[in-house]
Amino acid sequence: MRYVIAGTGIVSSAYVHAIADAADRPLFLYHCPPANGLDLDSAQFNDIFAHPGVVGVKNSAGNMRLRKELQLLRAKLDFELFEGEE
Repeated sequence: MRYVIAGTGIVSSAYVHAIADAADRPLFLYHCPPANGLDLDSAQFNDIFAHPGVVGVKNSAGNMRLRKELQLLRAKLDFELFEGEE
């Protein structure tokens, strides 16, 4: 199974869930598309945060629409959200 589809920005939530399953600590994500070329959307975050071991994200995307969508999603799924560009 390919977890990252090169050039598309698509990340499999199963990959993130597998990491969370193997981790002995809560998992925080670092979302910085300029650094890695992966730009997740709110639907992908919704799938990722369905896992109880994924507890937060530092969003450095600089996308105001995504910022608002993550704030709305946080109210529904209760995860930590840190905002700020690098």
